[in-house]
Amino acid sequence: GFHLSQVFFGAFMRLFATYLPTPTCFRFWDLLFFETGNRDMDPTEELNKPERHSLIDLAFGTVTKCKPKLLECTSALEVKSVLLDFLENLYDPSEAITLVNEAEWSLWSEARQILADRTGVPMLQADHAKDYWRSTNLWDMQMHKFIAQNAALNKLIDAPSIALTAERAGHQVRKI
Repeated sequence: GFHLSQVFFGAFMRLFATYLPTPTCFRFWDLLFFETGNRDMDPTEELNKPERHSLIDLAFGTVTKCKPKLLECTSALEVKSVLLDFLENLYDPSEAITLVNEAEWSLWSEARQILADRTGVPMLQADHAKDYWRSTNLWDMQMHKFIAQNAALNKLIDAPSIALTAERAGHQVRKI
């Protein structure tokens, strides 16, 4: 029979290096190291999500994507070959990250539901969509500050006392 550790033990020990194309591996490492280094910022930390869950997520996503081909396999060697071929041909880094995020969504949905209940953000919203809306809201908030700062600066520039002081000092004042 086939045991998943025949492929994924080595992949986990090498953090998928030599299993993934170089650009995909580097992008996966970006995700892995970011999530590992920012555990204190992750509100799902207490929800029994393993520390380096991205390794598990990539393995689960790989098996899920390969399921139709795996069901056709008749030997352990074929199963190993299908899994390794999939990983070796994962040339698009964004496809790999999408695969990891979808697997994370599947595996840790209970944690996501608890997080959604706490934050009020719907669970059905993907991470990239939440990031987009968060960025849009931040932009709107900062834009109001920027407009207010510009108005204050315009008042300062147009102030007659500043212009008179500059002219007395021998500087030319240009109107914008």
